[in-house]
Amino acid sequence: MENLMKARLQRKNQQRRIKMKKWIPYGVIFCVSGILYMLIEFLWRGYSHWTMFLCAGLCGLVMANINDVLMKPDTDFRIQVAAAALSCTAAEFLFGVAFNRDFSIWDYRNIWGTIHWLGDQVNVIFILMWALIAIFALPFLDWMQWKLGLAEEPYYKIGRWTWRPWEEKK
Repeated sequence: MENLMKARLQRKNQQRRIKMKKWIPYGVIFCVSGILYMLIEFLWRGYSHWTMFLCAGLCGLVMANINDVLMKPDTDFRIQVAAAALSCTAAEFLFGVAFNRDFSIWDYRNIWGTIHWLGDQVNVIFILMWALIAIFALPFLDWMQWKLGLAEEPYYKIGRWTWRPWEEKK
């Protein structure tokens, strides 16, 4: 009886480890996205805030799954970039409402392009910056997913052209 209970406990622990191993790559994507974005902020304005790590980690997970879960893999890369920019803008708005009510993290109030009816938390210029970041982040995050075993080798469609950045040349 005791051996049977030990065997069940070992099986349960093994199942938990397998479930945890599935989440580890997503944790890596979250952390890498957060760290890279904070580095961008340090280079851009000389400081960052811990909430930007969380926001960027969340954005990284969304961007990594744009062409796997949210859209078909054949979706035009330009549409993926627009979807990434808008999803990052939505995250920026939500984090702004939650953490930046006093404008101590970022302050768009006196910058051209600020969308005032969104509580001054969103700016058109920075939506375009999110799009610029997404142009580089989408292939990088897809490459990470591929290398971590979460997805097949990524490719991108731009109009009629197909781009396979990591295809081996013959």
